Amino acid sequence: MPVKRTVTAALPAFFCLCAGIRADTVILKSGDKVEGKILSETATEVTVSVQVTATIKDERVIKRDEIAGIEKVLPDEEAWTALAAFTPGTESLTSDEYDRAETALEGFVKAFPQSKHAAEARQRLDQFIAEEKRVNAGEVKLEGKWLTKEQLQEERVQVGGRILFNRMKIAFAAGRLTDAMVNFAQIEKSYPGAASYPDAVELGRRILPALKAAVEQRQVQLKRRTEDENRRLATSNGLEHAQLDLLLRKEHAAADAAIAASERSGVKWLPLQPATEKSLTALATLVTSETTRLNAVPIEKMRESVLATQKAAASIASGSLDAADKSLKDAMSAWPTNEYAKRLQVRLADMRKASSEKKPATSAPAPTPEPTPTPKPKPAATPAADAVAPAPVVDNDPFYKNPIFLIVLAALVAFGAIGGKMIAKKRANADNAPQ
Repeated sequence: MPVKRTVTAALPAFFCLCAGIRADTVILKSGDKVEGKILSETATEVTVSVQVTATIKDERVIKRDEIAGIEKVLPDEEAWTALAAFTPGTESLTSDEYDRAETALEGFVKAFPQSKHAAEARQRLDQFIAEEKRVNAGEVKLEGKWLTKEQLQEERVQVGGRILFNRMKIAFAAGRLTDAMVNFAQIEKSYPGAASYPDAVELGRRILPALKAAVEQRQVQLKRRTEDENRRLATSNGLEHAQLDLLLRKEHAAADAAIAASERSGVKWLPLQPATEKSLTALATLVTSETTRLNAVPIEKMRESVLATQKAAASIASGSLDAADKSLKDAMSAWPTNEYAKRLQVRLADMRKASSEKKPATSAPAPTPEPTPTPKPKPAATPAADAVAPAPVVDNDPFYKNPIFLIVLAALVAFGAIGGKMIAKKRANADNAPQ
């Protein structure tokens, strides 16, 4: 998307993003340091929002007489810290993720054009825009490599499963436990036969205990917050009581609306923040049931199937079809849902069919030929009107019965008689001649 798209509209979202991650430091006279976002300052105290865990924050009120000093980061440094995660990685993003990254980077460049980080912000922005164009054209980046639209069509299940598994790992590393399990649920729903599924199950087994602890901690905090709110309401009077009651009702309604929206969207794992007593109870129940279910998944068998499938693919590539067939049978026996093994079975069947069609048909040996009999003459047939020329009639009578032969023979006898008379007459004349 063009950089000029919504620079003005990007600024509020950008500053909201930055507001949540200030890194102010309150130095206490005891030598301890409290890092977080300074929410308010008065003549007597300072209120700081402290990050308790990756997903849970708490407020701490510090008396002025306990404070030795306060260090605040510069505005652009504070904002740039917020953008640390907005850098192109080894995976391509969704349209919404590209939009958030580009919005934040545009906001920084607009707000702090003279910052020493401005050039890097522009560079990252250009990289995100270039990536998004490729994604819109149908490509996907997976583990640092770009896959074409054609490759994605064939490897849709494997690529989709791998992308979601990588996002699951990123969310877990960042402490976003419910987000990690949301990605796991998507793998199970859309790509249960992906080779990454057994690895995702194993990671899910590791996430669930941490999520259980986070839910329990959040339940304690929510209970403490509720008790504090009730105490404040009980000790307030008049207009202050009415305003506080209205503020708390709005906060509770916003949390209820956020949870209801998540439930309507069909998401399996509700967020830890915001949370209600009802949503946390549902999460705790789900963690327990999922722990039992995932512990029963035979991931070792699945991994055996994945290895057998890889072996089958190598056998197919080398032309060892029988070996490939055996490996694929092993793969399907260990994990019948294995999508890659199913695909290789189809490919193997096609290769066998093509190979059989190329082989010449085997015929029986030709028998020893018998002597061809001399054909008997056929009787002359009446020529048809449109026949070209009648076949010559073969005469089988002896030659001396042929009329032509008899005529020639008679002529030869006659000539022989005449010739004999002439010779005899010539001899007689020679004998009568005078000596």
